[in-house]
Amino acid sequence: MDNRISVCFPAVFDRARYITMLKALGGELCRGYGIAYPLGHKYTDEPVDRMWLTRIPTKVHRFVIPLASLFFGWPQYYRLLYYYRTFDLMVAERVANDASRIVFTTTLLPRTIEACKKAGKTVVVEAGNSEPEMEHARIMGEYRQFGIKNMHIYGDSRFQASKATHFRMVDRIICISNVSMQTYLDAGIAEEMITMIPLTGCSWPVEGESSNIGKEKAFITTAFHSFIKGTHRLLLAWREACISDIPLIVVGEICEDMREFIDRYGPFDNVIFTGLLSQQQTRDLWHRYNACGVLLSLAEGAVRVIPEMMSYGFPMLVSQDATCDLVKNGVNGYIVEPTDTSAIADRLRWFAEDWSRVESMYNAVKRSVRKRTMEDYATEVADYLIGLL
Repeated sequence: MDNRISVCFPAVFDRARYITMLKALGGELCRGYGIAYPLGHKYTDEPVDRMWLTRIPTKVHRFVIPLASLFFGWPQYYRLLYYYRTFDLMVAERVANDASRIVFTTTLLPRTIEACKKAGKTVVVEAGNSEPEMEHARIMGEYRQFGIKNMHIYGDSRFQASKATHFRMVDRIICISNVSMQTYLDAGIAEEMITMIPLTGCSWPVEGESSNIGKEKAFITTAFHSFIKGTHRLLLAWREACISDIPLIVVGEICEDMREFIDRYGPFDNVIFTGLLSQQQTRDLWHRYNACGVLLSLAEGAVRVIPEMMSYGFPMLVSQDATCDLVKNGVNGYIVEPTDTSAIADRLRWFAEDWSRVESMYNAVKRSVRKRTMEDYATEVADYLIGLL
């Protein structure tokens, strides 16, 4: 077995994160296993001879499982579950039998982890979310409080238990924020197993300081909106805040648990639901506004949308879990307890009553995200993996 490294994720291999990582591994890269390149991807110097990509899990996600769900009455999140399972089934033995000694992957691929451990490989995983048993307990508390039946994948006890089990099976864990790392330490994961490499970078260069003054005003939340993102708490706080002259724009797809919540507890006045937008459409929308960003995640690793929204100069109103270690009270936003509806409403009104409070943070917000990019994260992960050889 060579001193080489394989990278295996059920993800589109975008240039900022995965392609940068594979290139930074250089001659130590054995293989990169993933879903595909982004649409419109233009080839440059990718190590294509050492990459194995497949779109089959995407086809299962889009066509096969929706039909099976109609026939068997499966919940909608099974589309995501079988997306992971299909990829895991396709790659597990390939990765276990390749020439690598170290495998960087995710607990979303339990079969791959087990096969690699059986083959005697060192397995390193990225902790993309908070510790799964804590995450599950918190989301189930919210579901019970609001009587939600249409759970998303975070409410699946077997899925979360599998992730928790496999975190204890691997050799090393890379956490992507200090807040998230603490959830693993609290769960009893040995400190020496964990390395924190911050995922605080934007996916594009941050423009120089200027101003958003003169643009339309808005509060904007961007996510795949499920209970885990705390969007239900934001909507309740928005209703209590009674802001009529500035809209709340909800950018992104609405998950089944949130659709049930909106149907049961809505309507919510002065809220614009855009639905799913492409990355370019989202960036075009952000560019139109002089905005305050909001995300009240109940559990999070380090959400990419925070530095991306901050790159537009938006001060952020966030939960502790959604800070990405970037948001500082009174400097570039405010941190609130996501279950304290009145405190969230008070802060929304505080911004709305004097929009100069948003504008005064603009330059400090941009400075917060200018020094680090997604490429920095990818390169540091590659350096860490090479250091394990």
